[in-house]
Amino acid sequence: MTLIAATHAHARAEDHKAEWNQVENVKGAAKRLGEMQRRQGSEAVLKFLEACYKTHMLAENFTEGLEGCMAQDYMLSQMLAVIYAKVPADKLAEMKAPSSEVIARAMRGRFQAIFQQYKFTQEQADNLKKAVDVHGMPVFINLVFPNTGKKKEGAEGPAGKDGSGADMDSPGSGDGDGKGVRIPKPEGEPK
Repeated sequence: MTLIAATHAHARAEDHKAEWNQVENVKGAAKRLGEMQRRQGSEAVLKFLEACYKTHMLAENFTEGLEGCMAQDYMLSQMLAVIYAKVPADKLAEMKAPSSEVIARAMRGRFQAIFQQYKFTQEQADNLKKAVDVHGMPVFINLVFPNTGKKKEGAEGPAGKDGSGADMDSPGSGDGDGKGVRIPKPEGEPK
């Protein structure tokens, strides 16, 4: 995905108080993403996200729409990174699919560009991550993998795998453990 660079100065994200409910925005973004993923697949979702970023990054201030793009990007990147981490490198090459590390690095690059353009603070990045992890990811995973977490017949405890064999207990962890992606720290913020 490519991001377009803005040519004019932007107000700090913290100076523009959000006029929307972040949790509801993230849940709505998760629902739309899950429905699109089921209907059209990852390739269509990636094209949609590219257009989403191109459109919403034209705005002078950080918007509800751009927050939705970021939430969807993070959820999709998490899911793909978890799944592709389980696929051998030669199979990924044969499929012409990126590794989980490439997926994570690309998403971090997109987020860094947004953080820089809209002068995000660490608190804002943390709040977005938490909203997606807690409120968005469960909605998305339940739509894409409706049997995740349901007991399989004759099994003890919740099923940790969906039909594709992907262990979906990991999304949202973002620990940098190779099983997911993490939201980067905005530049200029303490590490």
